[in-house]
Amino acid sequence: MTEARHHPAFDYNKALVHVQDDVALLDEVIALFFERLPGLLSEIREAVESRNCRGLECAAHELKGAVSIFGAKQVLYHAVKLEGMGLSNDFRDVQRHYSDLREQLSLLKEALTKCSSDHRGARPGAQPKEINSDLPGN
Repeated sequence: MTEARHHPAFDYNKALVHVQDDVALLDEVIALFFERLPGLLSEIREAVESRNCRGLECAAHELKGAVSIFGAKQVLYHAVKLEGMGLSNDFRDVQRHYSDLREQLSLLKEALTKCSSDHRGARPGAQPKEINSDLPGN
């Protein structure tokens, strides 16, 4: 098993269960996640900055659903916290959780990129999909 499969940012085995052990499908799910991630982060950032409780609740909820397939516990933790803050209109620790969320998403991105790269190396002729995000490290 590769480093990515043991990365603390996500649970490779859980992700495989969600796609019935189809690594090509997992790579597609990863690519779709990376396509949607910049928009979700932008929505969360805008909601945090404007103290838009409904916007924060909705965007964090959508992110929570998007990362659940990967078993990304730390990202899920901060998404749940942000969703709850939006729901309760309590922005006391919102900057800390938003910052921690971005940090955890960066780690998740790194692990998922490695995982996808490992899969391409295992499949002759597989082409890389462009992964784009506004996360640190790009």
